[in-house]
Amino acid sequence: MDAEGRKDDHHQRTDQEGLRVRRRPVAPARFYNFAGKRAQGTTESAEYVPYERIVDMAKGDVESTITWSFSGENGTTEVKFEADYQAPQKFFPISEQGFITRRNEFEAETLLANLKAKLEV
Repeated sequence: MDAEGRKDDHHQRTDQEGLRVRRRPVAPARFYNFAGKRAQGTTESAEYVPYERIVDMAKGDVESTITWSFSGENGTTEVKFEADYQAPQKFFPISEQGFITRRNEFEAETLLANLKAKLEV
């Protein structure tokens, strides 16, 4: 149960640093739009440290690790988004890899700008 008495369905463990970490179950297989191409896979939350970081890992057509990091100072919160992936050659030839990288960087910047716009007071 959580601090407010609600049932907590997340699995909990303690990592090497002694921080409480909750793992969520694996999400069912989904289809994703990867730069205009349909990709299928599952996503699992590999790590959740409250107020510090969330790490999700995707497996399937595109293997990736997505890390959200949070830090606070003087009443503000800094959010960092990091995506570690390899664009599969079955979707994009080597000659298009630069385009994919630029497109995904644009998408990440847009995501963070939208988050900032929604959360700023």
